[in-house]
Amino acid sequence: VVSTQSTGRTHRHTQSLTACAHTHNCSFTMSLKHGPNLKKYMDKQLSIKLNGNRTVTGVLRGFDVFMNITLDKVAEERGEQGRQQIPDMVVIRGSSIQLIEPLEALGGRR
Repeated sequence: VVSTQSTGRTHRHTQSLTACAHTHNCSFTMSLKHGPNLKKYMDKQLSIKLNGNRTVTGVLRGFDVFMNITLDKVAEERGEQGRQQIPDMVVIRGSSIQLIEPLEALGGRR
């Protein structure tokens, strides 16, 4: 995990994520021209922390330059209520993503 400073606040990023999903400016942002570098996460199981203290897990099937992502085999963590499986593919808006964490090894380095 890497900490970066922006506008006097410190927030955390995973080293493997090249884009900052926060709404303020920071030195660890993505270019809209190139988009996020999520290709190495394709077809991998991920845990996604969202706004509103929500967490989902699923297999990454697609993404775009705005870090909107498409997940398959999705389960939402519901705290004491357990996990709820979601039968269809899900699209998550990039602006609601706080953290992306791989749940399985990537080819070579993590």
